[in-house]
Amino acid sequence: MRCLSLIVIVFISSCNSDNTAEEFDTYPRDHVEIICDQPYQYQTPEYIQDGLNVADLRTQAIDVSKLIEMAEKMHCGEFNHQINSVLISLNGNLIHEAYFPGFKTASDRTIIDYDKYTTHALASSTKSITSTLIGIAIDLGYIESTETKLQNFYSDYPQINWEKEFTINNESVSKAEISLHDVLSMSAGLKWDEGTHSYLNSLNDAYKLKESDDWYKFVLERPLISKPGELYVYNSGLSILLGGIVDHATNLSADEFAEEYLFKPLNIDNYWWGKGPNNEIQTGGGLWLTPRAMQKIGQLFLDEGAWDERQIISKHWIEVATKKRFDLNYEHSKINGYGYQWWMSTFDVNGKYVDTFASLGFGGQQIYIFKDLDLVVTFTAHEYPREHGNVRTREVWLQDYILPAIVK
Repeated sequence: MRCLSLIVIVFISSCNSDNTAEEFDTYPRDHVEIICDQPYQYQTPEYIQDGLNVADLRTQAIDVSKLIEMAEKMHCGEFNHQINSVLISLNGNLIHEAYFPGFKTASDRTIIDYDKYTTHALASSTKSITSTLIGIAIDLGYIESTETKLQNFYSDYPQINWEKEFTINNESVSKAEISLHDVLSMSAGLKWDEGTHSYLNSLNDAYKLKESDDWYKFVLERPLISKPGELYVYNSGLSILLGGIVDHATNLSADEFAEEYLFKPLNIDNYWWGKGPNNEIQTGGGLWLTPRAMQKIGQLFLDEGAWDERQIISKHWIEVATKKRFDLNYEHSKINGYGYQWWMSTFDVNGKYVDTFASLGFGGQQIYIFKDLDLVVTFTAHEYPREHGNVRTREVWLQDYILPAIVK
Protein backbone atom coordinates (compact mmCIF):
# COMPACT_ATOMS: atom_id res chain seq x y z
CA MET A 1 0.00 0.00 0.00
CA ARG A 2 1.26 3.46 -0.91
CA CYS A 3 -0.33 6.77 0.06
CA LEU A 4 0.56 10.09 -1.48
CA SER A 5 0.23 12.80 1.16
CA LEU A 6 -1.07 15.55 -1.05
CA ILE A 7 -3.82 17.99 -0.27
CA VAL A 8 -3.98 19.60 -3.71
CA ILE A 9 -5.70 16.84 -5.62
CA VAL A 10 -7.85 17.41 -8.70
CA PHE A 11 -11.49 16.43 -8.17
CA ILE A 12 -12.50 17.17 -11.73
CA SER A 13 -14.76 14.93 -13.78
CA SER A 14 -13.99 14.83 -17.45
CA CYS A 15 -17.62 15.55 -18.16
CA ASN A 16 -17.89 19.08 -16.81
CA SER A 17 -17.36 20.53 -20.25
CA ASP A 18 -19.12 23.82 -19.52
CA ASN A 19 -16.13 25.31 -17.69
CA THR A 20 -14.51 28.19 -19.50
CA ALA A 21 -10.89 28.54 -20.55
CA GLU A 22 -10.34 30.37 -17.25
CA GLU A 23 -9.89 26.97 -15.66
CA PHE A 24 -6.63 26.52 -17.54
CA ASP A 25 -5.24 30.05 -17.54
CA THR A 26 -2.62 29.01 -14.98
CA TYR A 27 -1.41 26.12 -17.15
CA PRO A 28 1.16 26.58 -19.92
CA ARG A 29 -0.28 26.12 -23.39
CA ASP A 30 2.69 24.12 -24.57
CA HIS A 31 2.49 20.44 -25.31
CA VAL A 32 4.74 17.48 -25.78
CA GLU A 33 6.19 17.52 -29.27
CA ILE A 34 6.19 14.04 -30.72
CA ILE A 35 8.54 13.81 -33.70
CA CYS A 36 7.25 11.27 -36.17
CA ASP A 37 10.61 10.30 -37.60
CA GLN A 38 10.04 6.57 -37.31
CA PRO A 39 6.96 4.70 -38.57
CA TYR A 40 4.71 3.08 -35.98
CA GLN A 41 5.47 -0.60 -35.46
CA TYR A 42 2.78 -2.76 -33.88
CA GLN A 43 3.97 -5.17 -31.21
CA THR A 44 1.94 -7.86 -29.51
CA PRO A 45 1.42 -6.85 -25.87
CA GLU A 46 3.97 -8.44 -23.57
CA TYR A 47 2.82 -11.27 -21.32
CA ILE A 48 4.20 -10.42 -17.89
CA GLN A 49 2.17 -12.80 -15.67
CA ASP A 50 0.13 -9.96 -14.18
CA GLY A 51 -3.20 -11.66 -14.84
CA LEU A 52 -3.85 -10.17 -18.28
CA ASN A 53 -3.95 -12.58 -21.19
CA VAL A 54 -2.49 -11.26 -24.45
CA ALA A 55 -2.95 -11.94 -28.15
CA ASP A 56 -1.83 -10.50 -31.49
CA LEU A 57 -4.54 -8.24 -32.90
CA ARG A 58 -3.71 -9.58 -36.37
CA THR A 59 -5.17 -12.94 -35.32
CA GLN A 60 -8.55 -11.36 -34.50
CA ALA A 61 -11.57 -11.21 -36.80
CA ILE A 62 -11.45 -7.42 -36.97
CA ASP A 63 -10.41 -4.64 -39.32
CA VAL A 64 -6.75 -4.48 -38.27
CA SER A 65 -6.02 -1.57 -40.59
CA LYS A 66 -8.33 0.71 -38.61
CA LEU A 67 -6.47 0.12 -35.35
CA ILE A 68 -3.08 0.46 -37.03
CA GLU A 69 -4.19 3.74 -38.60
CA MET A 70 -5.30 5.01 -35.19
CA ALA A 71 -2.03 4.00 -33.57
CA GLU A 72 -0.02 5.70 -36.32
CA LYS A 73 -1.91 8.96 -35.76
CA MET A 74 -1.40 8.74 -32.00
CA HIS A 75 2.27 7.95 -32.57
CA CYS A 76 2.66 11.11 -34.63
CA GLY A 77 0.67 13.27 -32.21
CA GLU A 78 -2.04 14.16 -34.70
CA PHE A 79 -4.41 16.89 -33.45
CA ASN A 80 -2.24 17.22 -30.31
CA HIS A 81 -4.56 14.78 -28.56
CA GLN A 82 -1.92 14.22 -25.93
CA ILE A 83 -2.57 10.51 -25.46
CA ASN A 84 -0.30 8.73 -22.97
CA SER A 85 -1.64 5.21 -23.46
CA VAL A 86 -4.33 3.17 -25.15
CA LEU A 87 -5.06 -0.45 -24.25
CA ILE A 88 -7.62 -2.64 -25.99
CA SER A 89 -8.82 -6.04 -24.80
CA LEU A 90 -11.09 -8.19 -26.97
CA ASN A 91 -12.58 -11.54 -26.03
CA GLY A 92 -10.53 -11.61 -22.83
CA ASN A 93 -7.16 -10.87 -24.45
CA LEU A 94 -5.12 -7.67 -24.45
CA ILE A 95 -4.54 -7.15 -28.18
CA HIS A 96 -3.26 -3.58 -28.29
CA GLU A 97 -1.02 -1.68 -25.87
CA ALA A 98 0.79 1.55 -26.78
CA TYR A 99 2.41 4.32 -24.72
CA PHE A 100 3.41 7.89 -25.52
CA PRO A 101 5.26 10.65 -23.58
CA GLY A 102 3.34 13.34 -21.71
CA PHE A 103 2.99 15.62 -18.69
CA LYS A 104 2.86 14.11 -15.20
CA THR A 105 -0.23 15.96 -13.91
CA ALA A 106 -2.27 19.10 -14.60
CA SER A 107 0.01 21.16 -12.35
CA ASP A 108 3.30 19.24 -12.78
CA ARG A 109 4.60 19.72 -16.32
CA THR A 110 7.43 17.23 -15.95
CA ILE A 111 7.67 15.13 -19.12
CA ILE A 112 7.15 11.43 -18.43
CA ASP A 113 8.02 8.60 -20.81
CA TYR A 114 4.97 6.51 -19.97
CA ASP A 115 5.11 2.73 -20.06
CA LYS A 116 3.21 -0.20 -18.59
CA TYR A 117 4.84 0.31 -15.20
CA THR A 118 4.13 4.05 -14.86
CA THR A 119 1.28 5.08 -12.57
CA HIS A 120 -1.08 7.77 -13.82
CA ALA A 121 -3.31 10.18 -11.93
CA LEU A 122 -6.84 8.84 -12.47
CA ALA A 123 -8.64 12.02 -11.36
CA SER A 124 -12.38 11.29 -11.27
CA SER A 125 -12.00 7.78 -12.63
CA THR A 126 -11.17 7.14 -8.97
CA LYS A 127 -14.89 7.50 -8.25
CA SER A 128 -15.83 4.30 -10.10
CA ILE A 129 -13.30 2.34 -8.07
CA THR A 130 -14.63 3.90 -4.87
CA SER A 131 -18.10 2.73 -5.84
CA THR A 132 -16.63 -0.74 -6.33
CA LEU A 133 -15.33 -0.71 -2.74
CA ILE A 134 -18.84 0.06 -1.53
CA GLY A 135 -20.15 -2.91 -3.51
CA ILE A 136 -17.56 -5.25 -2.02
CA ALA A 137 -18.39 -3.98 1.48
CA ILE A 138 -22.07 -4.78 0.83
CA ASP A 139 -21.17 -8.22 -0.57
CA LEU A 140 -19.16 -8.97 2.58
CA GLY A 141 -21.93 -7.81 4.90
CA TYR A 142 -20.22 -4.71 6.27
CA ILE A 143 -23.00 -2.56 4.83
CA GLU A 144 -26.60 -3.74 4.81
CA SER A 145 -27.76 -2.16 1.54
CA THR A 146 -27.76 0.99 -0.55
CA GLU A 147 -30.88 2.04 1.37
CA THR A 148 -28.87 2.45 4.58
CA LYS A 149 -29.04 6.07 5.72
CA LEU A 150 -25.97 8.27 5.49
CA GLN A 151 -26.21 9.35 9.11
CA ASN A 152 -25.62 5.75 10.24
CA PHE A 153 -22.03 6.07 9.04
CA TYR A 154 -21.30 9.53 10.46
CA SER A 155 -22.60 9.38 14.03
CA ASP A 156 -19.18 10.67 15.14
CA TYR A 157 -20.16 14.09 13.79
CA PRO A 158 -22.59 15.31 16.50
CA GLN A 159 -22.49 18.83 15.09
CA ILE A 160 -24.52 17.67 12.08
CA ASN A 161 -28.24 18.20 12.75
CA TRP A 162 -29.69 15.35 10.73
CA GLU A 163 -33.27 16.08 11.79
CA LYS A 164 -33.26 19.77 10.87
CA GLU A 165 -36.11 20.36 8.46
CA PHE A 166 -35.70 22.19 5.16
CA THR A 167 -38.77 23.33 3.23
CA ILE A 168 -38.43 22.21 -0.38
CA ASN A 169 -41.38 22.59 -2.74
CA ASN A 170 -43.68 23.05 0.27
CA GLU A 171 -42.47 19.78 1.78
CA SER A 172 -40.38 19.29 4.91
CA VAL A 173 -37.20 17.35 4.20
CA SER A 174 -34.19 16.50 6.39
CA LYS A 175 -30.69 15.13 5.88
CA ALA A 176 -31.79 12.06 7.81
CA GLU A 177 -33.49 10.95 4.60
CA ILE A 178 -30.23 10.78 2.61
CA SER A 179 -29.39 7.17 1.75
CA LEU A 180 -26.26 5.50 0.44
CA HIS A 181 -28.10 5.20 -2.88
CA ASP A 182 -28.42 8.99 -3.02
CA VAL A 183 -24.71 9.47 -2.32
CA LEU A 184 -23.67 6.92 -4.95
CA SER A 185 -25.94 8.43 -7.62
CA MET A 186 -24.97 12.07 -6.94
CA SER A 187 -28.49 12.89 -5.78
CA ALA A 188 -28.10 13.61 -2.05
CA GLY A 189 -29.79 16.99 -2.44
CA LEU A 190 -26.99 19.01 -0.85
CA LYS A 191 -26.17 22.48 -2.13
CA TRP A 192 -23.10 22.10 -4.32
CA ASP A 193 -21.61 23.79 -7.35
CA GLU A 194 -18.38 22.67 -8.99
CA GLY A 195 -19.41 23.52 -12.53
CA THR A 196 -20.04 27.28 -12.61
CA HIS A 197 -16.54 28.35 -11.60
CA SER A 198 -13.08 27.09 -12.48
CA TYR A 199 -11.66 24.40 -10.23
CA LEU A 200 -8.91 26.92 -9.50
CA ASN A 201 -11.48 29.46 -8.29
CA SER A 202 -12.14 29.79 -4.56
CA LEU A 203 -15.89 30.02 -5.33
CA ASN A 204 -15.91 26.42 -6.55
CA ASP A 205 -17.20 24.07 -3.87
CA ALA A 206 -14.60 21.42 -4.75
CA TYR A 207 -11.90 24.05 -4.19
CA LYS A 208 -13.48 24.97 -0.84
CA LEU A 209 -13.54 21.30 0.13
CA LYS A 210 -9.86 20.91 -0.74
CA GLU A 211 -9.01 23.90 1.47
CA SER A 212 -11.18 22.84 4.43
CA ASP A 213 -9.71 21.30 7.59
CA ASP A 214 -12.19 18.39 7.65
CA TRP A 215 -13.40 17.06 4.31
CA TYR A 216 -16.26 14.97 5.69
CA LYS A 217 -17.57 17.76 7.89
CA PHE A 218 -17.43 20.26 5.03
CA VAL A 219 -19.70 18.11 2.85
CA LEU A 220 -22.08 17.06 5.62
CA GLU A 221 -22.66 20.68 6.62
CA ARG A 222 -23.94 21.71 3.17
CA PRO A 223 -27.61 22.79 3.31
CA LEU A 224 -30.28 20.65 1.71
CA ILE A 225 -31.82 22.25 -1.39
CA SER A 226 -33.60 19.32 -3.07
CA LYS A 227 -35.25 16.15 -1.89
CA PRO A 228 -32.71 13.31 -1.65
CA GLY A 229 -32.84 10.95 -4.60
CA GLU A 230 -34.64 13.30 -6.99
CA LEU A 231 -32.02 15.50 -8.65
CA TYR A 232 -28.59 14.65 -10.09
CA VAL A 233 -25.90 17.19 -9.19
CA TYR A 234 -22.26 16.29 -9.81
CA ASN A 235 -20.58 16.47 -6.40
CA SER A 236 -17.05 15.21 -5.73
CA GLY A 237 -17.67 15.71 -2.03
CA LEU A 238 -20.14 12.83 -2.07
CA SER A 239 -17.42 10.57 -3.48
CA ILE A 240 -15.20 11.62 -0.57
CA LEU A 241 -18.01 10.63 1.81
CA LEU A 242 -18.09 7.18 0.20
CA GLY A 243 -14.49 6.66 1.31
CA GLY A 244 -15.49 7.62 4.83
CA ILE A 245 -18.39 5.18 4.68
CA VAL A 246 -15.96 2.35 3.86
CA ASP A 247 -13.83 3.44 6.82
CA HIS A 248 -16.74 3.67 9.27
CA ALA A 249 -18.37 0.42 8.12
CA THR A 250 -15.30 -1.84 7.95
CA ASN A 251 -12.81 -0.26 10.39
CA LEU A 252 -10.37 -0.16 7.50
CA SER A 253 -9.48 3.02 5.68
CA ALA A 254 -10.56 3.02 2.04
CA ASP A 255 -6.99 2.45 0.80
CA GLU A 256 -6.51 -0.48 3.21
CA PHE A 257 -9.84 -1.98 2.20
CA ALA A 258 -9.01 -1.57 -1.49
CA GLU A 259 -5.65 -3.23 -1.03
CA GLU A 260 -7.08 -6.24 0.78
CA TYR A 261 -10.24 -6.89 -1.21
CA LEU A 262 -9.62 -5.46 -4.69
CA PHE A 263 -5.98 -4.79 -5.49
CA LYS A 264 -4.40 -7.91 -3.99
CA PRO A 265 -6.83 -10.28 -5.75
CA LEU A 266 -6.12 -8.46 -9.04
CA ASN A 267 -2.34 -8.55 -8.46
CA ILE A 268 -2.17 -4.74 -8.37
CA ASP A 269 0.68 -3.52 -6.18
CA ASN A 270 1.81 -0.32 -7.89
CA TYR A 271 -0.56 2.47 -6.89
CA TRP A 272 -0.89 5.69 -4.89
CA TRP A 273 -3.70 7.39 -2.98
CA GLY A 274 -3.97 11.08 -2.12
CA LYS A 275 -4.95 11.99 1.44
CA GLY A 276 -6.70 14.89 3.16
CA PRO A 277 -5.86 16.92 6.27
CA ASN A 278 -7.16 14.24 8.64
CA ASN A 279 -5.91 11.31 6.56
CA GLU A 280 -9.19 11.15 4.65
CA ILE A 281 -8.49 9.01 1.60
CA GLN A 282 -9.07 11.01 -1.56
CA THR A 283 -11.72 8.72 -3.01
CA GLY A 284 -13.08 11.43 -5.28
CA GLY A 285 -10.02 11.80 -7.49
CA GLY A 286 -6.78 10.88 -5.73
CA LEU A 287 -5.91 7.39 -6.97
CA TRP A 288 -2.92 6.65 -9.20
CA LEU A 289 -2.82 3.37 -11.16
CA THR A 290 -0.97 1.94 -14.12
CA PRO A 291 -2.95 1.59 -17.37
CA ARG A 292 -2.75 -2.19 -17.05
CA ALA A 293 -4.31 -1.97 -13.59
CA MET A 294 -7.09 0.15 -15.08
CA GLN A 295 -7.56 -2.46 -17.78
CA LYS A 296 -7.90 -5.13 -15.11
CA ILE A 297 -10.69 -3.15 -13.44
CA GLY A 298 -12.47 -2.94 -16.77
CA GLN A 299 -12.01 -6.66 -17.45
CA LEU A 300 -13.29 -7.46 -13.95
CA PHE A 301 -16.52 -5.61 -14.69
CA LEU A 302 -16.82 -7.15 -18.15
CA ASP A 303 -16.45 -10.61 -16.58
CA GLU A 304 -19.22 -9.88 -14.06
CA GLY A 305 -16.90 -9.54 -11.07
CA ALA A 306 -14.87 -12.74 -11.57
CA TRP A 307 -11.08 -12.87 -11.80
CA ASP A 308 -8.83 -15.92 -11.99
CA GLU A 309 -11.67 -18.25 -10.93
CA ARG A 310 -12.47 -16.07 -7.92
CA GLN A 311 -15.53 -13.86 -7.47
CA ILE A 312 -14.05 -10.51 -6.39
CA ILE A 313 -17.33 -8.64 -6.52
CA SER A 314 -20.81 -9.99 -7.07
CA LYS A 315 -22.48 -10.03 -10.47
CA HIS A 316 -25.42 -8.36 -8.73
CA TRP A 317 -23.33 -5.34 -7.74
CA ILE A 318 -21.95 -4.98 -11.27
CA GLU A 319 -25.53 -4.75 -12.51
CA VAL A 320 -26.57 -2.36 -9.74
CA ALA A 321 -23.59 -0.04 -10.12
CA THR A 322 -23.80 0.26 -13.89
CA LYS A 323 -27.58 0.70 -14.09
CA LYS A 324 -28.58 4.14 -15.36
CA ARG A 325 -30.03 6.17 -12.48
CA PHE A 326 -30.33 9.52 -14.24
CA ASP A 327 -30.69 10.47 -17.89
CA LEU A 328 -28.11 13.05 -18.94
CA ASN A 329 -27.54 15.07 -22.08
CA TYR A 330 -24.07 16.53 -22.68
CA GLU A 331 -23.65 18.61 -25.81
CA HIS A 332 -21.09 17.15 -28.23
CA SER A 333 -20.73 13.98 -26.16
CA LYS A 334 -22.11 10.45 -26.30
CA ILE A 335 -22.84 10.49 -22.55
CA ASN A 336 -26.50 9.84 -21.78
CA GLY A 337 -26.65 8.66 -18.18
CA TYR A 338 -25.16 8.21 -14.73
CA GLY A 339 -25.23 5.23 -12.38
CA TYR A 340 -23.34 4.59 -9.16
CA GLN A 341 -20.23 6.64 -10.01
CA TRP A 342 -20.20 5.19 -13.54
CA TRP A 343 -21.19 6.96 -16.77
CA MET A 344 -23.36 5.55 -19.58
CA SER A 345 -22.91 6.32 -23.30
CA THR A 346 -24.23 5.08 -26.64
CA PHE A 347 -22.30 5.06 -29.93
CA ASP A 348 -23.84 4.83 -33.40
CA VAL A 349 -21.52 2.67 -35.51
CA ASN A 350 -22.72 2.35 -39.08
CA GLY A 351 -26.33 2.37 -37.95
CA LYS A 352 -25.76 -0.04 -35.07
CA TYR A 353 -26.16 1.31 -31.53
CA VAL A 354 -23.48 0.20 -29.09
CA ASP A 355 -23.90 0.83 -25.36
CA THR A 356 -21.06 1.26 -22.89
CA PHE A 357 -20.49 2.17 -19.27
CA ALA A 358 -17.34 4.00 -18.38
CA SER A 359 -15.10 5.42 -15.71
CA LEU A 360 -14.16 8.97 -16.73
CA GLY A 361 -11.49 11.25 -15.30
CA PHE A 362 -10.15 14.72 -16.00
CA GLY A 363 -7.39 14.90 -18.58
CA GLY A 364 -8.47 11.72 -20.38
CA GLN A 365 -8.21 8.90 -17.81
CA GLN A 366 -10.96 6.57 -18.95
CA ILE A 367 -12.06 2.93 -18.90
CA TYR A 368 -14.79 1.88 -21.35
CA ILE A 369 -16.57 -1.47 -21.04
CA PHE A 370 -18.62 -2.72 -24.01
CA LYS A 371 -20.32 -5.86 -22.74
CA ASP A 372 -22.01 -6.78 -26.02
CA LEU A 373 -18.66 -6.64 -27.82
CA ASP A 374 -16.57 -8.34 -25.13
CA LEU A 375 -14.40 -5.22 -25.32
CA VAL A 376 -12.48 -3.11 -22.80
CA VAL A 377 -10.66 0.09 -23.78
CA THR A 378 -8.46 2.16 -21.44
CA PHE A 379 -7.06 5.59 -22.19
CA THR A 380 -4.69 7.76 -20.20
CA ALA A 381 -3.76 11.24 -21.37
CA HIS A 382 -2.38 14.60 -20.34
CA GLU A 383 -5.09 16.67 -22.00
CA TYR A 384 -5.21 19.28 -19.27
CA PRO A 385 -5.68 22.36 -21.44
CA ARG A 386 -9.08 21.40 -22.80
CA GLU A 387 -8.36 22.81 -26.26
CA HIS A 388 -9.90 19.88 -28.09
CA GLY A 389 -12.50 18.86 -25.55
CA ASN A 390 -11.90 16.07 -23.07
CA VAL A 391 -14.32 13.17 -23.15
CA ARG A 392 -14.94 14.06 -26.78
CA THR A 393 -11.42 13.29 -28.01
CA ARG A 394 -11.54 9.83 -26.49
CA GLU A 395 -14.94 9.37 -28.10
CA VAL A 396 -13.45 10.30 -31.48
CA TRP A 397 -10.92 7.48 -31.26
CA LEU A 398 -13.70 5.08 -30.28
CA GLN A 399 -16.21 6.32 -32.85
CA ASP A 400 -13.87 6.62 -35.83
CA TYR A 401 -11.38 3.81 -35.29
CA ILE A 402 -11.84 1.27 -32.49
CA LEU A 403 -15.54 0.51 -32.80
CA PRO A 404 -15.64 0.42 -36.63
CA ALA A 405 -12.75 -2.06 -36.51
CA ILE A 406 -14.79 -4.43 -34.37
CA VAL A 407 -18.50 -3.86 -35.08
CA LYS A 408 -19.63 -5.84 -38.12
